[in-house]
Amino acid sequence: MYRLLISLVILQTVAGGKWCERHPNVCSHKHHDYHKVHDKDGNFHELSWDLVNLSRKAQRMCDKEVTITEVYGMDYYLLSASLPNFSSEDITVKAKHRVLFIQAYKENSTEKVTSLLKVLPDFLKMKEGIWNFVDGHLEVNIPYTVNIGAEITQKCETNIDESIITMNKQEIDMRFGAVTEVAF
Repeated sequence: MYRLLISLVILQTVAGGKWCERHPNVCSHKHHDYHKVHDKDGNFHELSWDLVNLSRKAQRMCDKEVTITEVYGMDYYLLSASLPNFSSEDITVKAKHRVLFIQAYKENSTEKVTSLLKVLPDFLKMKEGIWNFVDGHLEVNIPYTVNIGAEITQKCETNIDESIITMNKQEIDMRFGAVTEVAF
């Protein structure tokens, strides 16, 4: 029995260190800084997993019955969604940094809430985004910060806007052919 106990201690000592190298976040002893010393691309792994988890969360929120179309035009990004059972008063379009959030729900109703969460590129002017809703069809237009095809030199300094932007609804006045923005 004593030999078995010593064998298990030796086995744990030899194999335990290797396991901790593969799972440094779980081990709390001497290998706690394994990624800092041995893994030169540790930030890559951490950031990519954060993005994967964000994409999974957005996918879980997405209503599978809503058809979505994206177009990267010459001057703007266009997201279209079919929301046939809603009116424009039922819809909210918001953005924060690079995340676009669309929600459609009827007040005082038992119908389910329809939500869409989309991570967008960083070359969009979120503050200038507008949306329109006609005959059950939502369109969100967001202009680019740069011209398509233009070469830009970037440094690691980016402007991260953490404020919540409620996008303006675009109203089309058919009497005068004018387009106006209505802020809610």
